[in-house]
Amino acid sequence: MKLGLVVLNYNDSETTVSFLNQIQKYGIIEKIVVVDNHSSDDSFTRLKELDNDKIDVIQTNENRGYAAGNNYGVKYLTKEYAPKCIIISNPDVFFEESVIETMLGYLEKLPGAAAVTCKMNCLSGIKLPIAWKLPKYKDCLVQDSYIFKKVFGDPLEYKEDRLKSEISLVDVLPGSMFMTKTEAFDKVGGFDEHTFLYYEENILAYKFQKAGYKSYLINNCSYDHKHSVSIDKNIASVKKRFEVAYKSREWYCKEYLGASSIQLKLLHIFYKIGVFNYLIYKKIKG
Repeated sequence: MKLGLVVLNYNDSETTVSFLNQIQKYGIIEKIVVVDNHSSDDSFTRLKELDNDKIDVIQTNENRGYAAGNNYGVKYLTKEYAPKCIIISNPDVFFEESVIETMLGYLEKLPGAAAVTCKMNCLSGIKLPIAWKLPKYKDCLVQDSYIFKKVFGDPLEYKEDRLKSEISLVDVLPGSMFMTKTEAFDKVGGFDEHTFLYYEENILAYKFQKAGYKSYLINNCSYDHKHSVSIDKNIASVKKRFEVAYKSREWYCKEYLGASSIQLKLLHIFYKIGVFNYLIYKKIKG
């Protein structure tokens, strides 16, 4: 098998069903694995109704987040069907079959490629990076600083001219939709399951680079993303999202960047300041 797809669902069968109805007719995607991440509603029962020759619907024993849920699906897909390449996708996206054909063609021919994606159109109106630089420790310090980013900009953003060519060699691809070679994903151990949500892409990119692989952004095609649909189902509170993101960032700094205990304490201080500044800003803005 050349290409399979893994999609993760949590308490949002309506969005996932709509996504499946869209992509199951795409011939280039030979197998679709739907992972219900131990939803607390009737999602699994509803999704099971779509189980057929092309779609396998499985369920985790508990909700351990994006990384663990997608790893569960990739392991199942690899064991049962052994595809050479895998799409990992949120259900809140839309793409044409031609986009997948283009991505697969580039993934197979680009030197050292472990993963590719294309440009993301964010339908929620929020400006999101379509790719970004791998964070260093100093970058992690200001990730929660709304004021710093407003004044100085996001240090992880690429300049626009970097993303104007047909393809761009980049550090990190967004986890909303990307394609990876199964061999490369397996070699680096997939996603780090110590993260529940956020920073999975950074850690995966770090592991790809350490293993000598490359990631590419394809700029001549795109997909739509209704950002926050999946996140809202998992974490409703803004303060809780800050906390979850901080825990993942702390793990990244400690385990991958080798941050010292003093650096980790400083990271925590900056996190607290960042949350406070954000809440004050929102209160003033109303």
